Amino acid sequence: MRHVIIIIFFLILNNEAYTQEVSYEEKLESLYDKAYEHLYVHRDSCYYYFSQIEKIATQNKDWVNVLEALISSNRNAGEFYDLNTMKSNLAALDSLLKTKKSYIDSLPEKRLIVNSYLYDKGNYYFKSNDFENARVSFNTIKDSLEILPASNVNNDLVDLLS
Repeated sequence: MRHVIIIIFFLILNNEAYTQEVSYEEKLESLYDKAYEHLYVHRDSCYYYFSQIEKIATQNKDWVNVLEALISSNRNAGEFYDLNTMKSNLAALDSLLKTKKSYIDSLPEKRLIVNSYLYDKGNYYFKSNDFENARVSFNTIKDSLEILPASNVNNDLVDLLS
């Protein structure tokens, strides 16, 4: 009888661990859905959901989702000319790009992440009337795409040139 109880305990424990892993993905998906529902419309609600994504993704060392949440939050902040939030997000992105450099360098979407950061940085400088630094950021995007083979340039990368 004792063996049966132990086996049932381990089965429940194993099922609980699996449920938690699935729940993380479902939680992220739900938060992204809510954040994008408010994107460019309800500034504070959008910030709230992206900050929740950033928080749980950081706890799970899911750096791609941390980066995506910060970049998406920046796009929302840019729409509302919220320079303080943009500056804060850019500082967090800058730190992540430095501390997680080897990880980011290994990602297939590295160029999109870096160029998205440069776009947000250029947008911040432009909205702050710092046109020289904005030009540097935007030209860095352009230069990074000019050296890529045409087959590696996709619509997401080209959109950042606009």
